Amino acid sequence: GEGIIDGITGIVKLPMKAAKVDADSPIRGFAIGLGQGIIGIVIKPAVGVLDAVGEMSKAVRNSTETEISKMYPIRLRRYLSTEAKGALMQYSSREAQGFEMLRQRNLDQEFRYVYHVDVHLKIANFSAGNFIPSNENAGILMITDR
Repeated sequence: GEGIIDGITGIVKLPMKAAKVDADSPIRGFAIGLGQGIIGIVIKPAVGVLDAVGEMSKAVRNSTETEISKMYPIRLRRYLSTEAKGALMQYSSREAQGFEMLRQRNLDQEFRYVYHVDVHLKIANFSAGNFIPSNENAGILMITDR
């Protein structure tokens, strides 16, 4: 690209420019400019290639970071029951939810999930003679193998 073009034009432009700058000895200036142009014909394309490689690696890094940061599970992990004896059972969001509750508490290695039930105990509050049901004692009853 531009590195090759700059290198080729530099071999012509730099000697002329250096000859004009060095008014005392234009031949010495021309020689210095010619040396700079010859070095530039090698260096500028190499810099262009390295710049392109750097930009490509930056693009790859940015694309992977963006994709990874956007990734999140669509559903909870499947509960793999030992009762299935190696067979992959149909996905159950209820079983996955129960297994996830055990996993988050680091109990999934010690206990095997069997079933869970959402428990909502209604407790009566009497306030100024009015009956007010309360959901303050909501919880989960977990059934495991132990």
